[in-house]
Amino acid sequence: TTIDWLQSWSEKALRLVAQHKLGQENLDLPDKFRDGIVSHMVKVHSSVAQYSEEFLQMLRRHNYVTPKNYLDYIANYCGLLKKNRKRFQEQYDRFSLGLDKLQKASKEVEETNALVTEKKKVTDEKSAQVNALVEVIERSTAEVQRKSDEVAKKKADLQVIAEKIEKKRQEAKTALDRAIPAVEAAGKALEKLQEHKDSITIMRGFLRPPVAVGHVGACLSVLLGGRPDWTEAKTIMSQGGFMERLINYPKDDITRRQADELKRAIEKARAELPGGFTKDALATASSAAADILEWVFALQNYYDVTITVRPLREELNKAIADQEAAEANLAENERELQSLNAQLKKLDEQLKEQRQEQKELAAALAKLEEMLAAAKRLIAALGPEQQRWRETREQVRDRRDLLVGDCLLTAAFLSYTGTFSFDFRRRMVYEDWQADIRERGIPLSRGFRVETLLTTDVEVSQWASESLPGDELSVQNGILTLNGSRFPLCIDPQQQAVKWIKRREAKSANPLIKTSFNSPTFLADLKKAVFYGNPILFENVDEYID
Repeated sequence: TTIDWLQSWSEKALRLVAQHKLGQENLDLPDKFRDGIVSHMVKVHSSVAQYSEEFLQMLRRHNYVTPKNYLDYIANYCGLLKKNRKRFQEQYDRFSLGLDKLQKASKEVEETNALVTEKKKVTDEKSAQVNALVEVIERSTAEVQRKSDEVAKKKADLQVIAEKIEKKRQEAKTALDRAIPAVEAAGKALEKLQEHKDSITIMRGFLRPPVAVGHVGACLSVLLGGRPDWTEAKTIMSQGGFMERLINYPKDDITRRQADELKRAIEKARAELPGGFTKDALATASSAAADILEWVFALQNYYDVTITVRPLREELNKAIADQEAAEANLAENERELQSLNAQLKKLDEQLKEQRQEQKELAAALAKLEEMLAAAKRLIAALGPEQQRWRETREQVRDRRDLLVGDCLLTAAFLSYTGTFSFDFRRRMVYEDWQADIRERGIPLSRGFRVETLLTTDVEVSQWASESLPGDELSVQNGILTLNGSRFPLCIDPQQQAVKWIKRREAKSANPLIKTSFNSPTFLADLKKAVFYGNPILFENVDEYID
């Protein structure tokens, strides 16, 4: 019993497979032809089965058409279309490039002709140009010297400014050093306050605080931007992040108004407290108030010390700004000086070049006239060729548009006709399939031949020199042998194919390996061919192949 696994596909399946495969490829198929192409593929595959039955009845020879043939058909079509589009595009580009070159050459001839005329005038004007250039160089030299003196003076002035800045910086540093104890005292006060956080809670819980505590709250409120009273201070202490505000307090940003208001608050407290407005006097009433008072006194002391530094800072910042402006101005002048030197150097080089050009101009002019005459002769000779190239380019473009149908018919030939005789091939390709393509409106070359896209006259002549007969059937068989998607099985009773293959492969860099299935070295020959990439020919193959 033999199980036939080669089940045929329905027409719907064939159509869906073709649509899917063509959709995967970047073929740029016009939408108006896509359905026709798919329908033709289905028609071709279906018709081969009918031709195979007729072939069996007439010649008693079997041909099997399977879905693999259909997939090969689609793959061959996609490959042929891409390959030939690229080939025709390259031909079109070559002709376009040649025409562009000719057009450019004609334009260059005109430009060269004008250049020759101009060169003749330059010869008389060159001496005047050299003299004028010498004058320009003299003026540029004087300008470079002036700018150099100006840069030197600015450097000296900048050194004086730098010395003044350093002096003011030292004065400011000395004054700020006196403020360091006040900063340290403020920090220690806050550390104590953090150690007794509960005391802050107790302090802000006073409805009617002791007089001294109320004055501390007023001082605190002034420094934190509030009014000098206990209610405002209590609100501030109740806000989230109170300690962070004290720790990160911007002591350098205390304003004159805040300092004056703080001073008045402290003086008022001292006037109302006969026991004194000090940390020790407050320790029994509220430890938090005592620490806050110590912090307030430290900031007041810091302000009193740094108030004298602020004018120095302003003077220092102004001096630094003047220094930066002077440095920027100096850098600009140095760039100008560098640019002037570069221009002067360039002018010197131009002077040398122009003097040398003055000597060589006569020889260059003669050479230019000689080149112009040669170019004119070349353009005159290629004039008729230009029209032929333009016509050929248009023909190539038109043929490229017809590849949609040409490749479709050529792919069908490669995929299905190998087994059939010459008469069957002619009926299938040139009568049945070609007529179907034209009926569907798919572009197809007039007088289409399968040999057109698969070989050339030069290649056919080469095959003839290698002993392949020149009749149409033999040429088709040669095409199928070299371009088919599968390894060819040649039924060759007259040994024409074997003779041609052996002569053809004799010229190959990898020698042809000849063997048979009955050869004791068959397996070794096959391994060698696969490993080294040699072509291999199996001769005397029987009807049954294991």
